[in-house]
Amino acid sequence: MSITEEERGKYRAIFDDCDINKSGTIDKFELIQELKNKPDLSLLLDLPTHIFQNDKTKQAFFKGFEEMDGNHDNHLSFEEFLAVIERH
Repeated sequence: MSITEEERGKYRAIFDDCDINKSGTIDKFELIQELKNKPDLSLLLDLPTHIFQNDKTKQAFFKGFEEMDGNHDNHLSFEEFLAVIERH
């Protein structure tokens, strides 16, 4: 899927909203918070909306995050975030 400049701007705004501490990346905590608040984000990234300690949602989230985190630094850059969207 090729993303237009308009779509890229839209996804940049979503990414920036998820970057709660404005570090330029999204960590696991930030993403979990935003998934709870934004069900559409869950669909966009194919991750569970709510993550619970004692069920498969936690495993699904961590597995999905690891797959998105291309350089395995425990943070998502905008490019990594965009790559996930392009794959869907």
